[in-house]
Amino acid sequence: MAEINGEWNSFNNRQIIDILIGDTNVLPYWSGSKLSGLCTTFGVKFGPSRWNIMQTLLALCTRENRISDFLNYFFDEARIKKVEGSTSEEEQEQIQKGISEINKI
Repeated sequence: MAEINGEWNSFNNRQIIDILIGDTNVLPYWSGSKLSGLCTTFGVKFGPSRWNIMQTLLALCTRENRISDFLNYFFDEARIKKVEGSTSEEEQEQIQKGISEINKI
């Protein structure tokens, strides 16, 4: 349980959540409806705000040992291209920039 709590504490960070939901202009912006769809994918009931939705989603994925599934899905190039309509080069830059910013925290 300590490992899960440590993993959760790493993700339960406002700076990381702001990057993931697109409030820092590092990764694409996630609207409430997009986040609701993401929650549906992972079987999570969503909260009142975009930040709370992502926090709830990360907590559940950590608790169920699915954080790798979440990160693989979230940073999947094909999903980003489909959702955002970006080119392969843009996708790679966004993904690398997002991971780099999270790793700095």
